[in-house]
Amino acid sequence: MNMGNSFKQIDTDFNVIFSGKTFKDMILFSGRFANESIPEDEWKEVYGFLVGREIKENNQTTLYVEKLIPMVHGTRTEVYFGEQDYVISEPIMDKIYKAGLFICGWFHTHPGLNLFLSDTDIYNQLGFQSAYKHAIAAVFDFTKISENNNGLRVYRLNDINLGVASSYSEVLYEIESSASSPGNLIAKSLIDIADAYGHNQPLIKEAGELLKEKGSIDQLFEGMQAANVIQPSTANEATPKIQRNPEDELIQSNETKDFKSQVEILKNNYFEDEIDPYKSVDTSQRPPLFQDEVEEDSESPAGYYELLDNYSEQDFQVRALRNNIEAYKANNQPTGYLMIRLANRLIEMGNNMEALENLQTAESEFTANNDKLGIAVVKNELGLYYEDRGDYNNALNNFENALQILTEIGQNAKRIQVLNNIGNVYIKLNQHSQGFGYFKQAYELSLELRYPLGMVAALSNAVEVLLFLKNYRVAYSALVQNYNFFVQTRDNFGLGLTLTKFGHLYFTQGPQYYPLAEKYFRVALDTKFDNGYYKETVEDWLFLYEIYSHRNDLGAAEICLTQGLNITRTYEIGAEEGQFYEKFGELYLHKDKIEDSVQYYELALKNYQDFGDDENIAKIHEKLAALYLKFYQDKNRALEHFYGALNSYRIQNYSKMIAETLRKIADIQIELNDVESALECLYEAKSIYKVLYDDYSANLIDQKINSLKL
Repeated sequence: MNMGNSFKQIDTDFNVIFSGKTFKDMILFSGRFANESIPEDEWKEVYGFLVGREIKENNQTTLYVEKLIPMVHGTRTEVYFGEQDYVISEPIMDKIYKAGLFICGWFHTHPGLNLFLSDTDIYNQLGFQSAYKHAIAAVFDFTKISENNNGLRVYRLNDINLGVASSYSEVLYEIESSASSPGNLIAKSLIDIADAYGHNQPLIKEAGELLKEKGSIDQLFEGMQAANVIQPSTANEATPKIQRNPEDELIQSNETKDFKSQVEILKNNYFEDEIDPYKSVDTSQRPPLFQDEVEEDSESPAGYYELLDNYSEQDFQVRALRNNIEAYKANNQPTGYLMIRLANRLIEMGNNMEALENLQTAESEFTANNDKLGIAVVKNELGLYYEDRGDYNNALNNFENALQILTEIGQNAKRIQVLNNIGNVYIKLNQHSQGFGYFKQAYELSLELRYPLGMVAALSNAVEVLLFLKNYRVAYSALVQNYNFFVQTRDNFGLGLTLTKFGHLYFTQGPQYYPLAEKYFRVALDTKFDNGYYKETVEDWLFLYEIYSHRNDLGAAEICLTQGLNITRTYEIGAEEGQFYEKFGELYLHKDKIEDSVQYYELALKNYQDFGDDENIAKIHEKLAALYLKFYQDKNRALEHFYGALNSYRIQNYSKMIAETLRKIADIQIELNDVESALECLYEAKSIYKVLYDDYSANLIDQKINSLKL
């Protein structure tokens, strides 16, 4: 075997070997889109899956990379894995799984850009390495080929629990069956071959090209035999979330923001008036009330392209995770951490009950194996699950159990995350002093451990409390500290979120500060769009909508909602869609377009129901009930919606709102001469007020009951 270049080795008991064909295919795939005969400004990056298996022998584990699946090429400085590529991945996953193999990493190129992992690459590697802890990222740059360099580097993240802040190291690798020629000469000769054929007769084709030309991807798997022992080793523990997992985001750009200019912008409190986040928006259009089904070309090869509208990144991830879980079970390996990741993907898709079942199964497995860390991790995930559904008692119970276990086993970094999660629940319960206390604990522990990301997270969460308490000076100081940290670490993601919080800071202080808030939100949008963080723009669009609505600039307000709704649809942020439908309902009510308003509120209701958001379900039911009463005088439809709100309040055990809604229902039933039903509602409302020690409301209802009995 021929050794690759001298690398720092991470796992002394874990080897990486590339098959000769894999190495050859990587070079051919790269050379097709970037070589010395192609002008440098036309070079393109490429992306592919690495497929392999584990071989265990004499207490030594080897990752044998058997195949490259060439997927897609991009631009000079980036490559984007889009929806169509996820569709093509479906049959590929089937083939890989049936061959007894698994995706063990990815390959991409940096033609002329050097060998390293960019911020975007680290995001991508987090996804691979979270599913399989030994996953690798192979990077090739043909311009680095020399007598002692074959142009290929292999990397792995050192600690995925640090997320995007994780450092990475080079990994030792070997190339099989090439002992007769040094690796760099092989690479150079293969580049020359690719150079000779160029684009007219590519020596290697992408999966999508094969599918279009032949209606099949079988050619990619020719000569590959099913393996006997191939299951991957145990996956990493799932990382508890504070608010979101950046590693789950699909990043489309790795361009770097000009930090110096941004520092000057904030330092001088100056903003360019020319910044216009709406320049790409067609202001003559508003989003359709309903999306029509799009008929795909029935002649699409093998029928795979017909799936495009209904296929998503989450679908692909769920399929891959389910395959891995089955593989682990077949090899009698634990599946708890994979089940947690599957549950998170299912929640994103709205499959809440199945997600809960996976979390509970993972908890049972961890308990049976006495895996205390696993128990703590899944308790934290269960806490997040219940928190998202408004079941705060269950959420706190799980978070507190997780915190107790993590304290016992000394997992301090994870303690910080759970402390933040507990604080967030208390904020939602309007117990701000308790919430702030937990954020303070998280900050102090982070300071003790010299864990800057924990400090930043705690400060960021504490800002919400400080805004509620109207302690704007301290909130500003916290944000400045976070801002400086993100500038120093060149973290565009954190920088964009912090700019949004600056906008929130000024928005909260009232209309006189709206102009300054607007400028911060627009700079936040500029930062996020420049760096491809499109999903994170949702909050900015909602705040800008509120600002323009206050000015009665309904045209600009509508543009903000259009942009935000398009983001939620494009990037499948299903749980956020309801907010935009609700705001459209509000907007068209202001425009006296009542029918449109009702339709949008009904879309919001359906979205909230899909995601089990009982708090917002109740709110929309009440709004629709009011519209049917005021504009249609339709008491029966109004009753339907009040009963819908009542059911949601019962699920939340929200006693006061149950009583208030019962009073509203009783008033309508009285108007409909259904006195018996009205009395039933009033008696229940009275008993609730008594429990709440609200004697004033109980007495008012008693008077109404007595008047109905006369």
